[in-house]
Amino acid sequence: MGEIEFRRRITDRTSPGTSASRLTTLAMTQPPYLPIVNEPNAQPSTENYLLNNPSGLLFGNQIYRYNVLGELTRSGYHTEKNTVLEGSFAAGWNLDFLTKGLSVDGVFSYDAKEQQWLYRQLGTYSEGYREYPSYATFQPVGGIDVFMNGGHYEGLYTNGNKFTIDQTLGNTFTQSSPFNRTFYRQR
Repeated sequence: MGEIEFRRRITDRTSPGTSASRLTTLAMTQPPYLPIVNEPNAQPSTENYLLNNPSGLLFGNQIYRYNVLGELTRSGYHTEKNTVLEGSFAAGWNLDFLTKGLSVDGVFSYDAKEQQWLYRQLGTYSEGYREYPSYATFQPVGGIDVFMNGGHYEGLYTNGNKFTIDQTLGNTFTQSSPFNRTFYRQR
């Protein structure tokens, strides 16, 4: 009598370069009247900002430095690939013909796993005790109180951190060497 069992699992996951807890914190701490993306307007001086940031001008200032959409779409991403092979073979023999109640059992198992991670991630920079993202953020020249008035903002925008265009993404690649584990048991 024998039994063979093999399982193979392949996963391929991609996630944002930020964490769920960071996104939750940003969503809970930013006032609801502030925009996520600043509305384009007819100001000639902001036209260059719009050309360099075709996905929109993310809102951000000295107090609200990080942006929920910026964290999701401009902070990079992680890709993880896993390949796992697990298998076992069990066999048992009844040896009653030699001695009553005598049997032999054996189990052999084999596990193999390989992992790869690709990180394309933007870093941060610090000015004093404040930390800023490396994606560009913008705010109205007149301050954020203009958003409490309602309507469309027709004024000038200025940068909310030192960048007027998103910085180049950094890349790292990590791969764990495939490892195998074999287990024998006999009784």
